[in-house]
Amino acid sequence: MNGRNNYKACIISRIIVCCLILLVIISVSKSAMAGSDTCILSFYSGSVDILDESSKKMPLNINMVLKKEYTVVTGKDGKVEITLTGDRDVIIGEEKKVKLSDINSSEWGKKTPDYIVDKLKRLIIKSHLYSETATAVAGTRGSKENGKNEVEWLEDDSMLYSAAMKKYYDGKYEDAEEYFKKLISNHPQSVYIKDAENYLDNCLIEMNKLTEVEAKLRSRIINKEEEIGNYQLKLGLLLYEKGKYSEARGLLKSFLDSNKNINYRADIEQLIKDIK
Repeated sequence: MNGRNNYKACIISRIIVCCLILLVIISVSKSAMAGSDTCILSFYSGSVDILDESSKKMPLNINMVLKKEYTVVTGKDGKVEITLTGDRDVIIGEEKKVKLSDINSSEWGKKTPDYIVDKLKRLIIKSHLYSETATAVAGTRGSKENGKNEVEWLEDDSMLYSAAMKKYYDGKYEDAEEYFKKLISNHPQSVYIKDAENYLDNCLIEMNKLTEVEAKLRSRIINKEEEIGNYQLKLGLLLYEKGKYSEARGLLKSFLDSNKNINYRADIEQLIKDIK
């Protein structure tokens, strides 16, 4: 009798254990499903809107979490890169309206070399690839209009840098170029000089003044100035656009060799692989 009772107790215990295991599996599965209900905005450029469930426009930030109920709307020059569950990337091109829940990675664009170059350029220009040290002062220390005349304004490097950064982030690259050049010329010992040179490069790239910026970058690399990796990346992207693929590949490889933890490393590795 006792043996039969022990057998029943053993069976019941096994059933309870199996039920507990099943509950754990169901819980994990639900967590995975919940996780798959979101994706990441990895990159965007041009005319892009993201609408929430009520069709309200969301403020855009790179790496923001998006719900599958959101809708992506791109204009004539719009591009969006979405990272889905499992690190699968999809590219949504111009003039599209797509609900994220309808996206299938196999149905959308792949990362071409031209796309990656454009993406990296935009990330550099928007300062998502590098974090400069002095940029926090931008917009906080006044401007030419704050009561100082032209001479006083030009003698104050922090005000000149602030004004240049304001123009830069407003997309007024010609004005920003002028201010950065004045800062570099009038204040060669300024604490902002390196950042000013870096952003001046970005202005020239944005305005397609590639020959001018190419000469500057080559000089800095030859002279082994600080932040040489930054210059290698910029020059590598620039040379790719000018069709100098072999030299571009070499510079990008050197850049990765000296920058192990750089953001978007996978994109740069793919670009190196795809350059013919």
